[in-house]
Amino acid sequence: MDILNYSSYQSEEDLLKIKELSEIAQKSVLDKDMRAILIKPSKVIKNSENLLFEDKVAQLRSIFVKHTFLNETDVTTLLFDDEENFEKFFLKSFYSSLKYSFLDIPFGGSTLGFIVPKGLTLSNEKVKRKLSSLLVKNFSDILNDQNYLKIKEDDFEKKDSIIKLIENIDKPRISKKFKFLLKNPLRKKIVKEKYDALWLKSFVKYFYKKEKVRVIIDSINLRSYNFLKEILNDEFFVVIGIGERDYSYYSSKGIDCKDITFIEKRETNEKCIDYVDLLKKETDIFLEFGGENNFNETMAKILNCTIYCEFEDLSTSFQSIKILNNRKVLYLPSLLLDCVDEIFDYFEVIERKREEVMSVDEIDLRTETYINFVISYFDSFLENRQKVFETILLRSFENYRKKFSLVYG
Repeated sequence: MDILNYSSYQSEEDLLKIKELSEIAQKSVLDKDMRAILIKPSKVIKNSENLLFEDKVAQLRSIFVKHTFLNETDVTTLLFDDEENFEKFFLKSFYSSLKYSFLDIPFGGSTLGFIVPKGLTLSNEKVKRKLSSLLVKNFSDILNDQNYLKIKEDDFEKKDSIIKLIENIDKPRISKKFKFLLKNPLRKKIVKEKYDALWLKSFVKYFYKKEKVRVIIDSINLRSYNFLKEILNDEFFVVIGIGERDYSYYSSKGIDCKDITFIEKRETNEKCIDYVDLLKKETDIFLEFGGENNFNETMAKILNCTIYCEFEDLSTSFQSIKILNNRKVLYLPSLLLDCVDEIFDYFEVIERKREEVMSVDEIDLRTETYINFVISYFDSFLENRQKVFETILLRSFENYRKKFSLVYG
């Protein structure tokens, strides 16, 4: 494959965000050929199946994007969407590769997505059969030619539907392998939010010397809700608010376990406030759990925090980052804060190679080692605390350059 074949790019628009990343990092470091290597995935598989549903033809589609072929494992995220957004799949794969590179883990990111049109549900038998056929047609070759494949579900609420979908595959060998990959022992053993919280706490304490910090969480979804429940048990975090555009909850003394039920059911009481008012409340850290471009320029102008923490890739527009920097708000990007999945991917490979399950004590020790590793890097190279994003990008790109030089010379 000619990795420098510029004519094979999807479009100029597909490359816009990668180019912006390159410019933010440092133009002199990233020459034209290097950018081409960074943004060219090694494999893209697209396919579609027509389905007659209620006298209408619906198109079920799938896409697989694997960003590099330097990885020992094919780390695959199972996504569902109601419309095809190639850029989102592409960038999730690319961001995952950058995180591996930043942490010196020799993997590359990849993403597997099923695009299900609005009005169709995974519980429908016809839909499940068609999606199962897509699995077999597209990904049986990947199962055969890769040493390892793991599927992790972004949407845990759909986990049962995913398992049922796989059980519908009429080829027993493939079905059995997929089901095994869904039920990884490490993922069942740990509470991921515990390590997300530990990871966040370590870097907030590094940049912000306080015994306790006030927290506002943006977006109410399964991940943010579970994270809220986890950090309520940690005296370092005092969660004073959580919300999104149609529901926000605030307590100056801190949200407690009694408030959880109201938030889960989105019930109103005297603690419910307007979303804009929530953004204006003074807080130490603001945690962003929204989707792509959820945090916009208007929000960046009124936000009243010291540290902005991005927990979802691509949730913050580049213009918003510039506004935060101009307002002297410390921006901690997802490339730093949302690395726990990538670290656990590596732990799972270690488990498979050793053919034994990793103990919780070992998981804790290895996670702490990565935290200390990143902090020591910041101690050596971070000259300006407002340049965390640029510092991480430069390290990721430089490590990537070294890895690819082994392949391309």
